[in-house]
This record gives sequence, structure tokens and C-alpha cells, in this order.
Amino acid sequence: MSSNWKFRGSKLCATAVASFACGSLMTAHLTHVREVKADGNRAFQLMVYHAKPGKVPALESVFEDMSKLQAKHGLNVIG
Repeated sequence: MSSNWKFRGSKLCATAVASFACGSLMTAHLTHVREVKADGNRAFQLMVYHAKPGKVPALESVFEDMSKLQAKHGLNVIG
């Protein structure tokens, strides 16, 4: 009886894997997933900072120092 349960378990596992694979392929086809290619080798990063009242000048001075370091390493800040 033990081998009968092992066979049923294997069958159930194989069915689950096959169902998952079919569902994944159908979802990819239905959502038209395709590879996105970049036009260049640039990367953009958006960082949002929230400053407490009265602390904005200190935050700005940090960015002034940081922009010099970024320029030294070829990182162009655009905003």
C-alpha cells in the first residue's frame, strides 16, 4: 500500500508542475510579455527626500558636495 501512495503522490506532483507550467506560458502569451531593450547604456535613478522645516539648507549643502564627487567619477546629475 505504501508504494501505491508514493505513485499517487508523484502523479499529483507531476500534474501540479505541468499545470503551473501551462498556466505560466498561457499568462505570458496573453499578456504579450516581450523583452524590453534600452536605447542606450544610461541608467536613471529618482530619489525623493523629505526635509524637516529649517533643515533644507543643510540638505542642499550635502548635495552640493555630492555633485562634485559624482562629477569626478563621471556621473552626470541632470536635476
